[in-house]
Amino acid sequence: MDWKNTVRKTLDYMKKPIIRTEYVRTSAYPGLEGMFEGRNVLVTGGTRGIGLAAAKAFHACGAFVIVTGRSAEKLREINESAASERFYAMEWDVADIPGQEKKMEELDGVFGGGGCDILVNNAGTNRNEHGETAGSWDGVSETEWDHIVNTNLKAMYFLIQKFAKKWMETFPDKERHIVNVASSSGFEPAVLPYGISKWGVVALTEGFGRKLAPYGITVNGVAPGPTSTFMASKMDDAEDLSYQAIPRRCYGVPEEIANAILFLASDYGKNIVGEVVRADGGFSLTVTGGQ
Repeated sequence: MDWKNTVRKTLDYMKKPIIRTEYVRTSAYPGLEGMFEGRNVLVTGGTRGIGLAAAKAFHACGAFVIVTGRSAEKLREINESAASERFYAMEWDVADIPGQEKKMEELDGVFGGGGCDILVNNAGTNRNEHGETAGSWDGVSETEWDHIVNTNLKAMYFLIQKFAKKWMETFPDKERHIVNVASSSGFEPAVLPYGISKWGVVALTEGFGRKLAPYGITVNGVAPGPTSTFMASKMDDAEDLSYQAIPRRCYGVPEEIANAILFLASDYGKNIVGEVVRADGGFSLTVTGGQ
C-alpha cells in the first residue's frame, strides 16, 4: 500500500471547498416569517444581486417592498414577473441628488400614508461611467471617481439625510431602520474609488447610527466579502462557488447577505447600533493578518 500517496490524496480532498448550495440559497432568515407584515421597505439598487435577494426575502416575510434601479428593461421585467401587489420596481437613479425629493414623493404615492419604514441602501458600483471595471490608481479619471463615489457614498448620505428628517418631523414616535450595504473593502487599505467610498459607508453608518438612535432610527450596515454577483464578475446563480482565498473556501451568495440585512432590520436587531457586520466568510481575517 502506498501510504504516502493515500495521505496526499486525503489532504488534497480536505482542501476542497464544501459547497452547500442548497443551504446557502435560502431566501429568508429562519424565524422571521411574518416579522415584516405591515412594514414598507425600500431597497435601492434592487434589480439584481444582493438588493434583489434582500427585496425577495423581505417580501417573503410579509413586507411591501419597492426596489429601485436605472435599467428600465430590468424594472419592467421585475414588475411583469412579480405576482404580488406588495412588490414593485421603480426607476430611480439615487445619485441624482436634486431628484431625490420628487422620487420620495412618488414613493409615498405607492406606499401610502405610512411611508417607508425600512431603507436598505444597496445601490453601488465598482465600474466607471462606461460600465468598465475601474483600473489602477494612476489611471483613475475625475469622471470615474465622481461616478463611483457619487453612487456609493454621496447618494447614500443624502438619502439618509432626507429620510431621517422626514421621519423625525412626520413620524416622531415610529421606529425605523436603515441598513447600508458596505463591503469588506471598507476595512482594507484603499487607493481606488470603490474601496475609498466603502470606507466612507462604514464611517457614515457609525456616525448616523450614533446621531439618529435617540430618534428611534436604527442605523447599521453589512459588509459582504466576495459574493457571487455581477459586481464581482461572477453570475448571481453560479453553481461553482469555489474560492480558495476565503477560509470558508467559497463565495458568498446574495441570499446569505440578505439574511444579515433582514436580521439587522428586524426587531432582533434593535439594540445593535452603528455596527457594520462583516458577512464575508472570514475573508477579512486573511487580509488583516495570520496564516
